Amino acid sequence: MTYAGVLMFMEKLNHLNNCNYIPFFNNPSIICERPQFQRLYDELGSMIQTLFIDQHQDLHDLEKLNDLKKRFIYPAEGPTIS
Repeated sequence: MTYAGVLMFMEKLNHLNNCNYIPFFNNPSIICERPQFQRLYDELGSMIQTLFIDQHQDLHDLEKLNDLKKRFIYPAEGPTIS
């Protein structure tokens, strides 16, 4: 599932938990499960943060590190004399 799909799932889960104005969501079987929906939403949010956002940040940091390495390596190699 792509990141956009995960966000859409999280939005739907949040609706299950917070939409009191839609009659379907006021069903007693859904109301009694709202604490579990909230816990699931919180836990999945934490996992998404770790898997998608932190991973993207790690890739960005790795790219910056590689650029920094190039800035040190190329001048250190110096011009070659033929």
